[in-house]
Amino acid sequence: PGQLPVLGLLIENCRRDIGRLNFSAPLTHSNLSPSELSALHSVRSNPDFVIKPADKGGAVVVWRTDLYLAEAERQLSDTSSYLPRTMTRPLNIKPLSRTLLVISFPPDAFPLQLPTS
Repeated sequence: PGQLPVLGLLIENCRRDIGRLNFSAPLTHSNLSPSELSALHSVRSNPDFVIKPADKGGAVVVWRTDLYLAEAERQLSDTSSYLPRTMTRPLNIKPLSRTLLVISFPPDAFPLQLPTS
């Protein structure tokens, strides 16, 4: 319902078509060429690179690992944004897979330290 019936029909048809899609079915083809797929797999498996979603715009960012870690250190060392913390006990690190770790901290691992002025 609205001022443009043809627009309503378009929306209705799109909803119907989307409802027919099987999102759990495996993909049968890729929008990448074989050489692009090979390059992507090569970069993804290379520890010299970190691939992350961009903060804005839905883009993907590829960082050299050393630059990514340096930027993380730079941001985390900014005491106007982050309070320094000290750890009193070692971390518990459990690998869930080759690429995913679960890191748990004891409740008193990060006592609050307020900046002195």
